[in-house]
Amino acid sequence: MLAVVVTILAAVAVATVLYFVLRRSTTLLLNSVVGVVVLFALDWLHVFSPGVPITLGAVLVCAFGGLPGVVALVALHLLGLDI
Repeated sequence: MLAVVVTILAAVAVATVLYFVLRRSTTLLLNSVVGVVVLFALDWLHVFSPGVPITLGAVLVCAFGGLPGVVALVALHLLGLDI
């Protein structure tokens, strides 16, 4: 009987941890996709006269940073620093 209770508690604990991890990862994934899409939209729409160069570093910053990463890249581009 005790083994059944411990197994049920362990399953509930694992399900709770998975719920919070997957909920957080979905938010991070959505933020990353939005960041990369905005970076490509800025380049495609020619918002800046010499556009923000799309390099591997820029895409990684947008993928890991999301929308704040795009803002950081634009700020660095306006200062003359490109990644």
